Formats: sequence, structure tokens, C-alpha cells
Amino acid sequence: MIFRALILLFSIAAISCVQRDVSDSASVEPVVIDPALQRFVSNFEKRLEESFIRHRVPGAAVAIVIDSSFTYLKAFGKKSSEYTDSVNLETLFRLASVSKGFASILAGKVLTGNGQWADPISKYIKNFEVNPGNLTDSISISHILSHTSGYPYQTYSTLIEDGIKRKRLFEELKKIELSRKPGAIHSYQNVAYSLIEPVIESITDTTYEYALKTLIFTPLNMKTASLTYEGIKNSGNLAQPHGLKRKRYVPIKLSPAYYNVAAAGGINANITDM
Repeated sequence: MIFRALILLFSIAAISCVQRDVSDSASVEPVVIDPALQRFVSNFEKRLEESFIRHRVPGAAVAIVIDSSFTYLKAFGKKSSEYTDSVNLETLFRLASVSKGFASILAGKVLTGNGQWADPISKYIKNFEVNPGNLTDSISISHILSHTSGYPYQTYSTLIEDGIKRKRLFEELKKIELSRKPGAIHSYQNVAYSLIEPVIESITDTTYEYALKTLIFTPLNMKTASLTYEGIKNSGNLAQPHGLKRKRYVPIKLSPAYYNVAAAGGINANITDM
């Protein structure tokens, strides 16, 4: 039997099981009727739990979606390795680069009838420039979203960590020479990926945050999703970030970094919303 399955895993601080109604975050046995599917879920959970023990992960939230239906939805472990507060199905996680998928879907929605994937982003971003200048009109929307814009690998991701604002990050991009012609090579980006934000803002005549909430979060009933530092900091139910120290995960300070490039890594959400 072949399963068309989507597995979502938010790791750091949780698994719990259910099925169709996810309003109750209490652990419930999964509703599995097909024997092959039941074996799959059972083996998956066993291997997942073994992996968490082996790698000493504080916890996570996990969902398996097959043919648009929940087969498995669970939260387990702790929000912090130093406390006993358990992760539940409403616990917020930072989605990190999973945020990029939201940006590309949003672009697809607003481009319908309003623009083309091959359009140069210079059409939408005032005073956009690259080095060398003759390639300024060569970077398209599809190049940005496929990491083929031509910028060197992870250009200025360190400045994101320093909390530099989006406008200045884009100004800094003008100073660095493209390593390849647009479309020539895949090179993963964060700052350059977020160039999609002003493109979407130009098309929708609103902020990226408002467009995302209006066109993605609200229609999908993602009630707790946000893309701000305050959105997760003030939630009261969040998975604490952790770092590896002496072969064990320890809590670290929640950072505002990457909310300055929300399209690349600024979304917060819980497993139920996802």
C-alpha cells in the first residue's frame, strides 16, 4: 500500500495522538482502521521515540496527514529541558525556514492575474540594484523563490542574526557581487529570499504581514499563527529554543532574529494550525 503522506515535525520541546477533531489537546489513541496504516503509525511512533531518546531532544509536536486527513497528531516532551511544563497541541514553535513555503504560496496567490513568475523583481521594487548593474533586471520572481538569484551562498545571513532591519539588509545586497548569473546555480538564501516581501507588498498595496494573514492564515483558520517576535514571546505557551552544550540540549534566549526577514524564517505556529 502506498500512502500519500505529509509529516510535520516541530522539534525542540514534544508527540500525542488523535485524528479528526483536534480541539482537545489531550492525548488520544489514533483512529486507525486500515491494518497497513496502523502498522505504519505504530512503527513510526516507535522509531520517533527511539530517536528522541538517542538525541536527547526535549520534545516535539508531530502530525501525519494522509489524503488531507489527520492520521496522527501528537505533542510530547517538555517545552524546556529545565522545566516540567509539557508541550501540547497549542504550543507555539518557530517554523524557521518552513516559513519560506508560506511565502511562495502567497506569491502564487497574488501573482494570479497580477504578474508573472518570470517578471524581474525590479519591476516591483523601487531602486532595486545588483552588482554588476547590467544584471539588475535579470533576477525574476522565480529566481528568488527557487534560490537561483545568483547571490553567494547565505549572503548576509550573519546580519540577520545581528538584528539588522530589512531595509538595510536589502541595501547591503547592492554591495555584493553576484557569484553567478541568475538562474545558473542553486544557492540557498535568507536575505535575498525575503526580496519576495516587497514584491508582494507592491502587488497587494499592503504589508507582507497583512497579506499573509488575510490570504493564508485566516482562510486556513490558523488562529495562533503569527510572524512577529512579540507574537511568540507573549503567547504564554511556547517551545523554548535550545542549543547543544556538552552533548545535551539546554534552553537559550528567545531571539528576535529572522523576524526581520519574515518570509525566510519568521512564522510562529502550533501543530494544530499547521
